[in-house]
Amino acid sequence: MKCCSLPLLLCALALPPAANAIEWHATNDYALKPGQTLSNELWVSADTAKVSGVAERNVFVQAQSLELAGAFRRDVWALADTLEFSGRAEQAVRVAAKRSAQLSGDIGGTLLVFGDTVQLQKDLRVADDAVLLGQDIIVEGSLSNRLWALGNKVTLAGYVGGTARIVSEEITLLPGTVIAGDLRYSSSKELVKPEGVTIAGQLLRVAKPNFGLGLPQLSLAQEVTLQFAFFLGALLVGLPFVSVFPLFTTRAVTVLRTQSNKCLLAGGITLAALPMIAVMAALTWIGLPLGLLLAGLYGTLLYLAKLIVAIPLASWLLTLRGPAGRPLGALPVLAVGLFLLYVAAALPFVGFAVWLATVLYGMGALVLALLGGQKSLPLVMLAPDRPPAPPPLDRFSP
Repeated sequence: MKCCSLPLLLCALALPPAANAIEWHATNDYALKPGQTLSNELWVSADTAKVSGVAERNVFVQAQSLELAGAFRRDVWALADTLEFSGRAEQAVRVAAKRSAQLSGDIGGTLLVFGDTVQLQKDLRVADDAVLLGQDIIVEGSLSNRLWALGNKVTLAGYVGGTARIVSEEITLLPGTVIAGDLRYSSSKELVKPEGVTIAGQLLRVAKPNFGLGLPQLSLAQEVTLQFAFFLGALLVGLPFVSVFPLFTTRAVTVLRTQSNKCLLAGGITLAALPMIAVMAALTWIGLPLGLLLAGLYGTLLYLAKLIVAIPLASWLLTLRGPAGRPLGALPVLAVGLFLLYVAAALPFVGFAVWLATVLYGMGALVLALLGGQKSLPLVMLAPDRPPAPPPLDRFSP
């Protein structure tokens, strides 16, 4: 299937021109053994992975069970079900674990960990800031700089060289804990410094941070007005797009009508992979413009997806009234299709499902049309079993 090559294509686009070669591995078990040195950038997708050798370039690993016990000269990125880090990293370590993440060893840069259970063990040394997010967070190691921890339960039993910022309902300070700066915490429970705990700065209880996710409450009239404004905006964007790119739009709609399963798969891959690739590309100064370009492409695909779904939806609905006496114009097709999608997306319980399906199918059709893998398909705008067949979109009158 051509859509299966999409991740490789996107990853290749995300690489800076001056980047070293990349070593790819997609396997059940991967191992970089002790004594082995890898000079290329490493990308791994495996069920189980163990890196015990020396990686001189960036490392990106996705695995069910992952063990990082080697020496890492550059950044480490990892996604796993269970993760253990016991190696030496000279730069940043950014990992996420579905179940548990246990870290020891030495980290010369910043540390970012996300997981259900996050444990920084006693022999862990972090030379820069640490950001921890999880359900149960345990800090026993030594952090040379600041600490941010957000979780349901946070336990401190190590050393923090700067300010510690904790957001949790249950905070435990064990004897032997040393904080060289302030301890600022947000919790419904008052925290009292126990015996054997050293806090060089102040113990301050502060309000929970606002992460910018709260939305103002809107009245029904305001919500209807806002949705209508979004609908008009989509219509004003869609009409010029259809007029300027009629053949491409027709191609994308044709792919959606004839290859819907492939569109769903390609849309899912793009929705999940493209933002990650854009972030990875933007982490280097060389790849920053490319990362911004990929981010812009992602936003464009996300917005245009509704147009590609709206056209066949409206065409099918309008042809239920019988064969049209003249070709349907782009304006009624887009207006009817977008109106139906916005109404359905605003419904309770089913709104999110409608939005997700629209994004997946529409984005997949756009990507497959961009890849040009369906040029041999006939241009099908309306249901093929309803004669006479309307002309393709490039002959629509706006």
